[in-house]
Amino acid sequence: MYLRVVILTCTTWSQATETETDCVYGTDSSFPDFLQCISEERRVKRDAPDHDAYGHPCHAYTPLIQPERRVSNRISELTADALCDRTLKRRWYRFDGPSGGAMPETCVQEFSCGTHAPIWMDGTHPTEYGRAVDRTVCMSLAGECCQRRWYIRVANCGDFYSYLLTDTPGCFMAYCAGTEEECPEGLSSITGFTPGCSDNFPPLEGSVALSLSGAGHEVAFYCDFEGPLPSSASIEVEWFVDGPTSGRGSTGLYPIWTDHMKGRRRSSLTEGRWMGKMGSDIYCKMRAKWDDRTGVPSPAIVSEKYFAGIKIMHTTIKVSEAGEEAMIQMQPTVPIKCLPQFDETCKVTVELAHDQNVQDRKCVDGNMRQVVFGDCKVDFTPENWGQVQNVSVRAVRDFYQDGNKKMAVRFKPTYSTLTSQLWNNYELPGVEVLASDAPTKMCSSTGDPHYNTFDGFYYHVYLEGEFVMYKHNKMPLQINTRLEQCGKVVTCNCAVAVMAADDVVVIDRCNRRHRNLAFGKSFPEGWKTLHRHALQQGEKFTEGLKIFEYDEGRKYTIHLPTGAYLDFLVGKNWINLHLHASSDDWQSTVGLCGTFDGDKGNDLLHPDGVTVGHAEHGAACGESEDVCDFARAWRVPKNESFFKSVVEVPLRDQQFFNEGQQYCKCEKQGGASKVVCNYNYDVQNCQAMKAQEEGHEKTHSLLVKTRGSELNSMASMSFQSDFAARRRKRSVADIEVENRVNDDQDSDNLDYFQMEFDYNEEFVGQVPTWPTPRGITEDYARQYCNDIILRSQAAAVCGRHIMDQLEVITDNCITDIKVTDDLTWAMSSLDTFTSECVTEINTKASLWENQAWQHQPVESGEEDNRPQTIAERLLDHVCPNDCSRQGVCARGKCVCQPGVTGSDCSIRIRQMPKIVHVSGGGMCDIRLRPCRKMQILGEGFVNATDLMCKFTAADGEIITTQVAFETFEEISCFLPENPVTFNGDPATGEGSAYRTYFLTIHQGPYYTQQTPIIVYNSACMQCSLDGYPTCTRKSDSCLVNGHCFAAGETHPTQCCLECNPIENEGEFTVKTCKLLCSVLIAWQYNVCYSYSFKATDDFALLPDQNSYAVAIGDTFSLSIHAIHPRACGMTYHVEATSETSSFIRTDRDGATIEIDTGAKDAHYFQVTATDECGSETQTTYNVFVMPKGEIPVHHVTQQQVPRPGASRNCTDNNSPRFDEISVTMSVVHDELVPLDFMATEDDVDDALQYYVLRPTSAIKVASDGSLSYRAPTTSAEDVLTYVAEDLCGAQARLEVRMATAPCPCSAGQRCIPMEGMPRGNMHYDCLTVYY
Repeated sequence: MYLRVVILTCTTWSQATETETDCVYGTDSSFPDFLQCISEERRVKRDAPDHDAYGHPCHAYTPLIQPERRVSNRISELTADALCDRTLKRRWYRFDGPSGGAMPETCVQEFSCGTHAPIWMDGTHPTEYGRAVDRTVCMSLAGECCQRRWYIRVANCGDFYSYLLTDTPGCFMAYCAGTEEECPEGLSSITGFTPGCSDNFPPLEGSVALSLSGAGHEVAFYCDFEGPLPSSASIEVEWFVDGPTSGRGSTGLYPIWTDHMKGRRRSSLTEGRWMGKMGSDIYCKMRAKWDDRTGVPSPAIVSEKYFAGIKIMHTTIKVSEAGEEAMIQMQPTVPIKCLPQFDETCKVTVELAHDQNVQDRKCVDGNMRQVVFGDCKVDFTPENWGQVQNVSVRAVRDFYQDGNKKMAVRFKPTYSTLTSQLWNNYELPGVEVLASDAPTKMCSSTGDPHYNTFDGFYYHVYLEGEFVMYKHNKMPLQINTRLEQCGKVVTCNCAVAVMAADDVVVIDRCNRRHRNLAFGKSFPEGWKTLHRHALQQGEKFTEGLKIFEYDEGRKYTIHLPTGAYLDFLVGKNWINLHLHASSDDWQSTVGLCGTFDGDKGNDLLHPDGVTVGHAEHGAACGESEDVCDFARAWRVPKNESFFKSVVEVPLRDQQFFNEGQQYCKCEKQGGASKVVCNYNYDVQNCQAMKAQEEGHEKTHSLLVKTRGSELNSMASMSFQSDFAARRRKRSVADIEVENRVNDDQDSDNLDYFQMEFDYNEEFVGQVPTWPTPRGITEDYARQYCNDIILRSQAAAVCGRHIMDQLEVITDNCITDIKVTDDLTWAMSSLDTFTSECVTEINTKASLWENQAWQHQPVESGEEDNRPQTIAERLLDHVCPNDCSRQGVCARGKCVCQPGVTGSDCSIRIRQMPKIVHVSGGGMCDIRLRPCRKMQILGEGFVNATDLMCKFTAADGEIITTQVAFETFEEISCFLPENPVTFNGDPATGEGSAYRTYFLTIHQGPYYTQQTPIIVYNSACMQCSLDGYPTCTRKSDSCLVNGHCFAAGETHPTQCCLECNPIENEGEFTVKTCKLLCSVLIAWQYNVCYSYSFKATDDFALLPDQNSYAVAIGDTFSLSIHAIHPRACGMTYHVEATSETSSFIRTDRDGATIEIDTGAKDAHYFQVTATDECGSETQTTYNVFVMPKGEIPVHHVTQQQVPRPGASRNCTDNNSPRFDEISVTMSVVHDELVPLDFMATEDDVDDALQYYVLRPTSAIKVASDGSLSYRAPTTSAEDVLTYVAEDLCGAQARLEVRMATAPCPCSAGQRCIPMEGMPRGNMHYDCLTVYY
């Protein structure tokens, strides 16, 4: 038999919780009018078992033990802690307690049962055991007994009733249960409630105190009675736990243990009796009972409650996208005790499991997050158990206007290591996080240029120079823009520099003049081609400062660490800038973009923070002095420019952008936790993440470093530092090429810093009148602009969403045409309109919502098959430059019409590419760089497979090489392999001093004009490209078998041969050796002598003291080394002139003699050193081994006399020591590695000196005495003896093995030691450095 049931699903709004909820179930249609319900027919089998869905009502129930639910519990209308069943889950419940366990069957007045709107049962309870029946419940509200009603189920379980309940529509509404009342004052009963109240009980007067004990390895509670003990009676102590038990209701009504005390005042609750009750209030009650068991117990005396567990200090915290982080604070109230065998080594771990119940927006990695955390777990130990531990919570800067959000932060059940079971599976209550949204807006500088501030004030700037577009008041963030004349009457954007901390990203297309070169010679007039670099001035590049490239270099986006980002769009004759503010910018900006505080009236704020200009909306500098004064106030002096090789920045005396602070995503995936941490998780910009995933980031490939004098082996930047109390100043550093470039980099990056940006500070543009010189009228310009904008694909997508911006953008378009007399400038306004469209789509959260993929994050490496959101579908129809109206937009890419190509369909296929400039003017000196490729600047380049470079040699040979595409205006051509050599060995083959080519760039069947190229060696060749490429030999050089050498240069492999063009310009000449020799001698007592002197044809190793005395049993070694000024190879020979037991070792670096000092003896050695020129010297060394007492007093001993200059008593001296006896360091060719090993010594007043025995030329000594090792340029292994010596001459020695290997990076990259990693372990970054 079936019953037709209509289930009404109703939706209502609860003002108390501000949430929308499905709320009421029933078959009655008499619902209030404000409830909007839809009906759904379902067929439910009448005799279906009640335990199918929710279990058996008499067994699978949740206890609700709250005496506060009794009918007689009246509360005030203002009571804030009234009962609320808004969060009840639909399941079986049993009411239990001394006031009764049955719901009332008659009307209950408002503000009864401990709540505002009590709920009672309109009907009688069933009498048949185990049978569940339907009943109606009513809610008393607004003076009505049954203001709302819905169905429940109730079952008779013999001794109690079980109710199938659901949550209430809102707060404060709760189910009533129990009709008994508390005993009147002076009476008592077994339960404390009616019935059975009596005055027959023993008196009990005093107080009860609860205390915690952590003695030993267990935690116990004590309940102490303070007062007179009753006679003829005993005290009954009941221990209670009031709190969650496995998350299912309260257990505070029934005691967990009862203790009967006779003659005692203290009751103990041992750890085993309250095991599993963590997270509850523990308290005790004492009542007196007659010994003869007559009467009733006395009224109870109750102790204070003690919360046992981990206290959450604030269960609700608030964070804002524009604010600081907040803290989840946790504090254990119970000592953490280790198991006896693991004393003081245990811990209790609490893990966060963020419930992502508001992941409603799609992003690259699955979804966006509202908040992130400083960590995903907290460890409590026996040492810190009473301390508050913090987990930081930060609102994610997400660039969405998505309103305020609530989310739950939950905790996984605790787990402990090496402790008792007391803490295991303890589940902390959740924390509610309220994340408030913050505004984000866009500031634009477009066309010639028109400024639209963050707050929407619109004006025009017609001045030249460098200006502060944006500056953050609290963080070291600033954006400067350059304006130059782009016609006779106005100016335009031509460059931007973005500074974060001490680093700067530059994109420059201004008209630049070279300081040292005449125009038309090596650079085109004004050299206006796009330049980009990322200037690193500190030890590492600022985290979060990034540059991305799009559309073959027509668009760039620079991201700041706060999440703000700047779009830089390159047009034919214009550059548009669109700056998107972060929530961190709210009420914190100044500059040409205004103050971003919602008030247009103060946007013309001057740098003094006081003066505010006042101008009409749409005013222009040239028409309004206030606008001109405002813009001039933000003009940057030339010496403070951001476009220099070294930029003056404030001294960094604090951390910004959460530097060094990682934030984590703490999520649940199935039953497991997923924890991922990163330094920029508090800023999540979907578009940046997508661009990075697609490989458009250019930050590191454009890096220029100005850290110090040793920039790399290619070039150095010198600068002086003048540190004041709060400022760091660096002088302008011109880059000088000191060594040959061994990277495959382009020297034109060096030339950029030799460029000057000239501008006229007195220039003020003026807007002309209609019609233009070409006859364009205002009406025609308006019609043309409307046609361009309104018929665009962006208008079809976003027209109705950004119509409020249309008027301003159209006015910009008309003004651009008016001042330029050029209709193509309308495309600048179309770009602005498109940017507004994209911004509107990206920031409107509702467009990114899609219920079909909520809570379905995409794992790394998996294909994202989720359906597109509305925003994604809209963005598929927005393309760059509206495809130049020569193509259609499909999935965000232009599909060009036949005959045109390019990312925006702007290049005609039959359009011939054009070379504007070749790096170095077409000349490449092999002495300065390898000449493997050349930078080509030009027009009409398309990133296609048919783009190639062709070189025609002087003999007619044609060589085709690869192209490295950079932008639509820049490519790099790989040069042919050529015989022009640098430092080549004439014996290995014939070389070449120069090679000439003619270069053409081919794009399909079309190609550029021929451009002459010369690769040469400047040591002996003087070359020119005037008219025709020619080279002539220099008189002060040698040309040996086609290899170039300058006068005085040494043969590559034979150091005794040099280039002497006076003697022979075609062959090497034997040189006369003039040596500067240095001898370093060391022995056990560590007194080192260094002798340096000039010699003639011969040289001598002649120390003042060549005789030494050593005590029997001491260790003695002698190292001899000669340093040749021209690195000529040295050979050493040692001959013992008497029989001796010693160890002698010689190699190209020197000679080492170690003496056996086991017995009294005399040792004589003759040392001969010979250089490659045949010069030699001989010295005899005498070593006498004797008892210590026979050593003459003028000899130094470590036991008697301290080191010269020391004033220490050496009696009972302790020797220094290293932690190891040997270490091995793996380094790369030519790396400079600090030798900073530290020894320890027990004598705290001692000072250790460090040096290397038998040092070679690879050992470098700085002015401060610090040592370093210069690795050779070939793979080898070197062994050093590193010595630490104290004031008394006692030593410790460390053997250092230096293993040298090639840099593992690819060609064109340099090995840079990783930040924070130990040196000598092959921890390197591969970095391409531009200069």
